[in-house]
This record gives sequence, structure tokens and C-alpha cells, in this order.
Amino acid sequence: LPAVVFDPGFDLDSWIDVICDVPSMFHRRARGLVPAGGVPFRKMMERTTCEAPRMEDWELHLSSVFTEVRSYAYIEVRSADLLPDDVAFAVPSFWTGLLYDDDNLSAALDLGRPVDNRAAWRAAMDSAAKSGLDGEIGGRSIRDQVTALLEMVGAAYRAGRVPCGGSNRAALSSLDALALRHGIRFRP
Repeated sequence: LPAVVFDPGFDLDSWIDVICDVPSMFHRRARGLVPAGGVPFRKMMERTTCEAPRMEDWELHLSSVFTEVRSYAYIEVRSADLLPDDVAFAVPSFWTGLLYDDDNLSAALDLGRPVDNRAAWRAAMDSAAKSGLDGEIGGRSIRDQVTALLEMVGAAYRAGRVPCGGSNRAALSSLDALALRHGIRFRP
């Protein structure tokens, strides 16, 4: 993640500034993708000819900025890409239970406070990459953090604070299966 996301004043305008300064990889034209030559998107926006960027170019540019979390009309968490089919819906179930419940969101933000600066976040990411659930985040085990988060998510679903009907029930089973694979009890 760029350092700016750890700034207390970080907002959408700050993020757009970062994205506009990232070199562009491609333009989308009638003949397909055309190399953009690494020109920052901000520079491309100065063009007024037929080479001026279009909305499709902005969308393509956003898709080529490879941060851990990317935002479109949905949120993409890249480290959760390509899960096996039987647990593919575990990730959206988790994030729904966390982000769509105000109490859970506040509690998750509190859990994340030890890594609200770039150096601590980087150390946590390195620990997770090297040791998985046995790593540490801000001096606390990742397994303990995950267990606490899963308990919050399960409680939100059980209490009906997050919708749990139909396809969500199958998705929660997917999350339960993934947690059990790692020796964590999740009660949807």
C-alpha cells in the first residue's frame, strides 16, 4: 500500500491523486489494448486529441494498479483470489459480516490500530507471508486476530444484523469449511 493511505487525513481525493500519478500501462482503443508508454494518467488527462483518455481508459488504469485491496463497483481483496471452488464464497461472506455491521466494523478498526502506520503494516504483512496464521500482527498472533474476527462475523449473522438467507447460508458454510481447515472454530 502507498504510504498516503496511512495518513490520518487520507480520503478519496488523496487516493485519486495517487492513482493519477501511477504510470499507465495501456489505452483501450478499437484495435484493442495499445501500450501507453508508462505515462502517468494525470499526464494523459492533458491530452485533447483522439488520444485523450476515456472512461474505459480510467477503468483499465484502475485495474492495473496492484494494491492489496482495489475498489471498483465492488471491493477486490487480491490475496483472496483463486480460492478452491468449495470455499470460494468464504471471502465475501467474511467481508459482508464485517463491513455491513457497524459494531463489527468499529471492532475491526480497533483490532487494526496496532498496524495503522506503514512500517507496522509492512511487518505484519511480512509475518503473515512467512508464517501464515502463526505470524504476528502488532504483537498479537494472527490466529487470535482471525479467531476474534470470525467470532464477530458469526455473531452478526446469528443475530440477524447481516442477511443470512438462501445463498448466504451456503456461503457461510464455505467460510466455516475454510476456518476448519485451519483449525479455527467458526459458528455461523
